[in-house]
Amino acid sequence: MMDDDAEPHPSALQELMRVADDPANIYGSLAVNKGDVSWLTRVLDPPLGEVEKADAVPERAVVQSLPFLGFLVHRSLVERIGLPDAGYFIAADDVEYCLRAQKFGADIIVAGKSWIEHPKSRPYKVQVLGCTLTCLVLSPWKRYYDTRNRLFIARSYYGLRLFTQTIPGSLVRLIAALLTEPRKLAQLYAFVAGFIDGLLGIKGKRHEFWRIQ
Repeated sequence: MMDDDAEPHPSALQELMRVADDPANIYGSLAVNKGDVSWLTRVLDPPLGEVEKADAVPERAVVQSLPFLGFLVHRSLVERIGLPDAGYFIAADDVEYCLRAQKFGADIIVAGKSWIEHPKSRPYKVQVLGCTLTCLVLSPWKRYYDTRNRLFIARSYYGLRLFTQTIPGSLVRLIAALLTEPRKLAQLYAFVAGFIDGLLGIKGKRHEFWRIQ
């Protein structure tokens, strides 16, 4: 699977297939932009933590999740876990799919030398009570889906952490957006709409319903 704004390097498929040796796992290319990773990549094995530079990602590594960019999944695994949840529409649908696969015993493996060019996300860090939270610069309509879909994932996979981590983290992200980003009222409205739909479990393409731009 690949986004329409992704541009694979000439060897991307070859390097991806070099690593993809077990149909029970999910594999993916590394999304890059001018030597940086396009999305912060948390490497679990080897235990490198969050990696920002593309060259720092090993040829093969187990990661927390992968975006739908050069995302390779075998038919046999899809038959076991189903298709991605179209109700997410955009944002975190790939994270949910990785979590679902992990429940079935799959590892999520990045092919660190399989590069796909993709516009870079705009993350920034916020420190709260000794904890570091990664936030993203987002337009209001994307803020809606980011907020809503984080709650969907927490409701499905995190148990009590929905209340102890996800909801407090969402409020911190809102405060950070209101402090650092333009269109503050639109950001607040998008957050409230996403929070309501997330708690109520209302899926689908909804930003137009809420008239968020």
